[in-house]
Amino acid sequence: MDKSLQSTNLPPKKTRVDINLDDLETAHDTDHGLRPPISSYHPNDQDTIRRFYLQKGPCQPQGHDFSKIEDKRHFNENWFDEFPSWLEYSIAKDAAFCLNCYLFGKSSGNDTFSDKGFINWKRKDKLKIHIGGCNSEHNKAYIKGQSLLKQNQSIYSFISRQSNKVRRENLIRLTASVYCVRFLLRQRLAFRGHDESKTLSNQGNFLAFLRHTADHSESIDGVVLENALAIQITS
Repeated sequence: MDKSLQSTNLPPKKTRVDINLDDLETAHDTDHGLRPPISSYHPNDQDTIRRFYLQKGPCQPQGHDFSKIEDKRHFNENWFDEFPSWLEYSIAKDAAFCLNCYLFGKSSGNDTFSDKGFINWKRKDKLKIHIGGCNSEHNKAYIKGQSLLKQNQSIYSFISRQSNKVRRENLIRLTASVYCVRFLLRQRLAFRGHDESKTLSNQGNFLAFLRHTADHSESIDGVVLENALAIQITS
């Protein structure tokens, strides 16, 4: 087949649009019935969007005057207490949805709890049926959500631990350097040598005294001179 004909059958690539999470706070995006499907976002942004909604939690308008259909039945606000982690209500569509299935389900456009919305208020049992067993699509979606949150927390925890470690090491480097500088100033000694190459035995007073200080302290020795990673505080 002609390659030019093949290319015309390919789906168009999604254009990446900058996502402003503040925009997701608007009523248009917090009301499930008005949100665009997750698949409409650029693939590189989808996990960011998912994480935002997971951290925000399901849309559960409190104190709303839930509209009634002809048989006088309507959404019951108490259902939020029974299904707090996933049940959503759309004021715009007067329908219930599942946050987990919206975020991670395979949307076909016809799924009741992620696309069309649940409105059969006299069949509350359908909510429990939707949850299903351990291998249900709902529970698979829930597990994916928890994994995404834990992944995010692990990254931030790692960065936090690394940041604290770097701050401690920088403080040790700074304290050791200041100590050496104050000593040399008091003694009115020159700081630098004519050549501070690593191969030379005499690299100048500052480096010599800093090395002497490191030799008598394991905590200093571990973070200065050759052990100072990429930070060249002695240059």
